[in-house]
Amino acid sequence: MTPLEATRNREVGNQSYPEKRAVFEQSGFQITRRGASEHLEWTPDRVAFRQQWLASQATAVWRLAELSLAG
Repeated sequence: MTPLEATRNREVGNQSYPEKRAVFEQSGFQITRRGASEHLEWTPDRVAFRQQWLASQATAVWRLAELSLAG
């Protein structure tokens, strides 16, 4: 999963990943463009890699938020 503008999301619907990837590359969201450029195919291994990367990004953000509340 990746964020995508509502209009574009409706346009791609249930298309295949190669078709969606072309739209992802044009997204206004950097995280979506990055995913498209790093994942030429959408295999179970790529999904697992993306999931781990997203989790690490989320914990880095949340950790910063916790530090700001503690101060």
